Amino acid sequence: MTVRPTHNGPVVLSVGAEDEWSGVASISPVALVLTSEGAAVRGSATAVDEAGNTATVESFAVQIDLTPPTIAFT
Repeated sequence: MTVRPTHNGPVVLSVGAEDEWSGVASISPVALVLTSEGAAVRGSATAVDEAGNTATVESFAVQIDLTPPTIAFT
């Protein structure tokens, strides 16, 4: 079992791409910002090369916990 770290705020992933034939024309987004709460939050990014070919990839899952604990006097 792999234990993932839990984040308590937005997670920013840098996105990069390479294309040895015609070169990369664009990457969108260049920084993927994950803000939703969940155990396996993912996002995706797309790269386009100079020839017009596209590739889309999904990020690895991250765990984001935005809910504060509850506390009570007993």
